[in-house]
Amino acid sequence: MRRASTTSPRRGPCRAALAAVAAAWCAVAGVVTAQPAWSVQTVALRDFREAQNAVAELRGLGFPAFTEFTMNAGLQYVRVRVGCTSEREVADAWATLLAPTLVAQAVAVPLEADPPEGVACVLSEIGFRKPTRWSLVSGQGEVPVFEVVIADQVAYLGFDGAVWRVWQGVAPEPAPASPSRVAAGRLGGVDVVRTSAGELLCPGRLLVGVGDAAVVELGDAVVVCWPEPSTP
Repeated sequence: MRRASTTSPRRGPCRAALAAVAAAWCAVAGVVTAQPAWSVQTVALRDFREAQNAVAELRGLGFPAFTEFTMNAGLQYVRVRVGCTSEREVADAWATLLAPTLVAQAVAVPLEADPPEGVACVLSEIGFRKPTRWSLVSGQGEVPVFEVVIADQVAYLGFDGAVWRVWQGVAPEPAPASPSRVAAGRLGGVDVVRTSAGELLCPGRLLVGVGDAAVVELGDAVVVCWPEPSTP
């Protein structure tokens, strides 16, 4: 996650025509503003070797942990942090999974610098907040489309692997989607999604995969997450 470019390239336009649907959609998919990348802070230690041991333990469980140096009151500390994501809610979910079961404390914090080499960032984006009535209406192998009903008005939200789109009233024609390269998993009794290489991608119940992207149910939202493309 490069802080110089923190807006999501996949954010769809806010163009729902129905007033009730537009209000809900614009709340989560309107104007994109720059935002920091997020990580999870677990502990800050004075002893670097102790911090390395903590990182090794977390990595052994599958978490992308790393160290970061900081100064406080003239003393140097080594932070132990986990992950890098563009959405605060995803970092909060990781923190809830980590503490208190795996670590004593965990809290989502903005990243002040890029994580070290070998720690990949995950782009994440809220597709929509779940209304009382919503469902996945597309078939297997198709671009995922969700039917949402707000104030008795029906709209369809779809993610084609690049952007979210909105249709009012009538569902779009089915379209083929890129084969999924993500898989559902469990960690500490919590739903997670892993990449084809087995690496942790994001927390949440996998609804459907589109290529390297995972559309998941996370709390009161449907969220999409995917690995940040590597730069040569």
